Amino acid sequence: MDGETVGLIGLQLQFPLNFNAWIGEVQELVVLPQMRGLQVGQALLAWAEQEARSRGATMVELSSGKARPRRPPLLSARRVRTKSSSF
Repeated sequence: MDGETVGLIGLQLQFPLNFNAWIGEVQELVVLPQMRGLQVGQALLAWAEQEARSRGATMVELSSGKARPRRPPLLSARRVRTKSSSF
C-alpha cells in the first residue's frame, strides 16, 4: 500500500436535537476490490470511531443502501445492528 490510496471513508459529525448529543455517521466506506479482505475497511472504521469519539461523539452510525445483495463480511465481523432499512 505504501502511500497508495486503496480506500476512503466519509465521517460526518452531527448534533441532532432529538438525540441531544454528538453522533458520528459514516456515509461512505469504499475499498478497492483487489484490497478487500486485507483489513483496510476495518482500519478505516477504527479510525472513524476513534476520530468521532475524540470529537465528543457518543455513538457512530454507518449508513448503507438496500441494494447490496449480501451483508459485507466487514459488518458481519463487527457488532453492527440494523436500525432501519427504508424511509
